Amino acid sequence: MSRGALFLVILVCIIAAGLVVMLRRAPLLGVGVVGGALVRRGAVRRRAETSPHLVVDTLNLTHHLLKSKQIDGDVPLGCSVLDAIDFSAARLRAGRSGRIMFVVKDRDSRAREAVSDAAARKDALAADALSHALFQACARRSGAHIYVVENYRPAPGEKAGLGQEGARKTQHEAAGRDDFYAGVLAWQHRCPVLTADRMRDFADLRHHVAPFIVWEFAPHRARPEKNFVNPAAVAYRAVRAPVRVAFADAGL
Repeated sequence: MSRGALFLVILVCIIAAGLVVMLRRAPLLGVGVVGGALVRRGAVRRRAETSPHLVVDTLNLTHHLLKSKQIDGDVPLGCSVLDAIDFSAARLRAGRSGRIMFVVKDRDSRAREAVSDAAARKDALAADALSHALFQACARRSGAHIYVVENYRPAPGEKAGLGQEGARKTQHEAAGRDDFYAGVLAWQHRCPVLTADRMRDFADLRHHVAPFIVWEFAPHRARPEKNFVNPAAVAYRAVRAPVRVAFADAGL
């Protein structure tokens, strides 16, 4: 091998080693990896803050509106959740041309899972149908997309599919499917999340949150779409904590 070829091989090896070191140190340098390219977190924040889209932590927003006396009612999937969406959708859309996405978490224990007789189960399913109808109507009149993240109970003998650290999950992290999915939507649309939650434990959610169901209610569809989400899947490995927007900064 000639000296020139040897020098070229050595140079390529040095460059490759340098790139490996940069990728490993990226989080320490305030740099993120997006689409195979190095992007500074400041640029990620600016892009999110100028995005036409917005994800909303709906229960967090509802508590805020109730506390500030802007709406009245009960929070858990009650009228106040729909009121919060109706109240805020138009205000949040001001200055935004994109999609406003409300994420709502259902109860961790559901009536239909606790009943054994067919009549009670039928009543519980009817209640679910009514809830879906209310969310679909709300999506239509508000022009917003609503995502209900529903607790998933595996069938007898079926594994829950948690990540390797699932056995050590905390109660908060295990119930954090709404926070995780809000982050997924923000990652997909490159936009911020409207919330008062600091999401300090977001990095751990992928390992601790059990698989769940997502019902998407869109203003242009007559019926919701159902999707299954497994946070431990490889597809969500690149999801990072989203850029957050405070309620005051959104005019609420």
